[in-house]
This record gives sequence, C-alpha cells and structure tokens, in this order.
Amino acid sequence: MIADVLLVPVDLAGPTQPVVEMAVRLATALDCVVTLLHVVHLPIGVPPAGVLPLGMIDTETAIGVLDDEAGAHLVMLAKEFSKAGLPVSHLIRHGEPCDTIMSVAEEIGARHIVMGTHGRRGLERALLGSVAERVVRRAGCPVTIVRTPQRSG
Repeated sequence: MIADVLLVPVDLAGPTQPVVEMAVRLATALDCVVTLLHVVHLPIGVPPAGVLPLGMIDTETAIGVLDDEAGAHLVMLAKEFSKAGLPVSHLIRHGEPCDTIMSVAEEIGARHIVMGTHGRRGLERALLGSVAERVVRRAGCPVTIVRTPQRSG
C-alpha cells in the first residue's frame, strides 16, 4: 500500500519552524510521508541562461548556488521529521512557485499541503501577490496555511 503524502513547500525567505511544527503534527495524525519542496524562482527578466547584471556571475552558476543552499536547508528541515519518526524526502524545482507547487502536488499525489504565509497586506500583497492564496484556490487537496513572521528590514 502506498502511503499518503504531505507536501510541505518552503520558501526559505523567513522562519520555517512554525510550518515544520504544524507539518510534523499533521503528518503524524494523518500517517503520511512528507515531501519538502523548495522552488527556485528567477525574478522576471533574468534569463535561465546568460549573465546576471553587472556581469558578476552567470545564471547557471547562480542557480547552482541557490540549489546548493536550498538543499542544505532542506536536509536540516528533514531532520525534524526524521526525529519524529516520519519518512521524509525533499525536492528542489525551478519555476513559478504556485505553478510548480501544483505540479509537484499532482506528481506525488499529495493528500494535504502545509505551507507558510507572511500575511502581507495592502499594496505589498497587491504587488507581490500571495503564493499561499493561489495554492489554496487551485489545490485539489486540503491546504493548511501557517502564518509566519516577516523578516524585518
């Protein structure tokens, strides 16, 4: 029998501990395996191949650095699930965050998604949008949103 999967997308831009704590509780209660996901998203106007502004570093090298940093962070987060006795794996994908989360959720047959939101409001939300809100609207499974504090400054 294939176990149910709990998908935990993390953006690594802010505190992830509240999301991890909620995901551990849900995965334990639902008897799920956990898949951690980080989506590397290049800003608009940055080509997938080429040189970044000022000629400092080529895009491929920059993506490699981002992947390495994300991988190290995901391995650390995975330890929290392992400590709780939960099977865990992690993925790093490239693309637009919401579309990629939806694609991975379908690909792995996610039963539930747990993710954070910074709770942006007003103009900041209008300009940046909310990945979490778009995931909730599009997901074919339950989504638990955990509010995480924004980084200051």
